[in-house]
Amino acid sequence: MATSSETPEQPPSLKDALSRRKKETALFLLRFACLFCSIAFIVPFIGNNWFYSRALLLYAVVSVVRLSQRAPAFEFSRQYLQQIFLEDSFHYLLYCFAFLGNFPLPFTVLPISLYCLLHTANFLKSIRESLPYTLQTFLVRLSTGLDGASISIFRVIAFTEIILFPIIVVARIGGLGSVFNILLHYQFLTLRYLSRRNPYTKVAFNELRLKFESMAAHPSCPSIVRKAITRGIAFISRLSPAVAYSTPERP
Repeated sequence: MATSSETPEQPPSLKDALSRRKKETALFLLRFACLFCSIAFIVPFIGNNWFYSRALLLYAVVSVVRLSQRAPAFEFSRQYLQQIFLEDSFHYLLYCFAFLGNFPLPFTVLPISLYCLLHTANFLKSIRESLPYTLQTFLVRLSTGLDGASISIFRVIAFTEIILFPIIVVARIGGLGSVFNILLHYQFLTLRYLSRRNPYTKVAFNELRLKFESMAAHPSCPSIVRKAITRGIAFISRLSPAVAYSTPERP
């Protein structure tokens, strides 16, 4: 009886793995560069405005590429524009434009750097078979850890984006930034509130509202503060649109 042995299939080389995913590889390189510039900007004694602007520019390019992948066939219509405005990639393109012309803030690059970290880890995990074994183990653990912390990461991103708004308003009062930056970031938050795939901005607004309502209802809260909180909540509530949302997705 003849015996036959099958040679196990060899994993593709790193070059082959990357060449099969040209678009994904290009996005990976852009995101990795954005992540590097974001970290370099945040790290004390290293960061400067050059890294800040490059991080935002790189993520703007990522957003354009992602938007081109998700956008429907072009047509000159109101419905087409509405579909574009609802895409998360368009939201972050607007976000990058809002802060490119503004004064540098470390918090600004936090949301985009966290998204870059999530996507970069997932891409490396997808090609792990073409990488050294020790690196494969590390990538699996990293990706598993990030997946487990994804809800917390999305919450950090949402709260950061919201908190940035009063910061740039106060900064404008102090003579920094411009009204255009404020209006652009307000529009960004409105679109994030309406996001079809990521509910965390709306959830963060609701949690902040409950927190401030609890503060206002506390017996030790001064009446002038209570009135300010109540009026502020009423004003913001009037600005918030009705929204339906589903499964969160990374832009």
